[in-house]
Amino acid sequence: CTPAQFPREIFEEAGYEVACAGLNQWNGVAILSRVGIENVQVGFPGQPGFSKVDDDGALLSAPTVEARALGARLGSGPAAVNVWSLYIPNGRAYGDPHFHYKLEFLGALRAAVSARLGEEPEYPLLLAGDWNVAP
Repeated sequence: CTPAQFPREIFEEAGYEVACAGLNQWNGVAILSRVGIENVQVGFPGQPGFSKVDDDGALLSAPTVEARALGARLGSGPAAVNVWSLYIPNGRAYGDPHFHYKLEFLGALRAAVSARLGEEPEYPLLLAGDWNVAP
């Protein structure tokens, strides 16, 4: 759902701060926190978009970056942690364009995380969400 459609009030009334990102009916990520939310980032560096292709592999649309990654710093001081809410693409089946997109997405995520941890090895980081581990 879009941020305007997200049931933010329910969570805020329960004492949570909310950050969310979403597009239309699919793909959305959110982070809820009772210790504060700062430095919200939609998407990660190098996050690929999905290109629609026809049955012959001809490009039907330019790559669109979907709402699949939302990062934020939760808490403050030495107890703060950087959290990423992730919605990994469903690969559908081997050979499907979505499967290739999933592998590209995971490769880009690995590169972004490796670069960040290379800069600061003790960077407090949590990657969570729907990993869609089957194809």
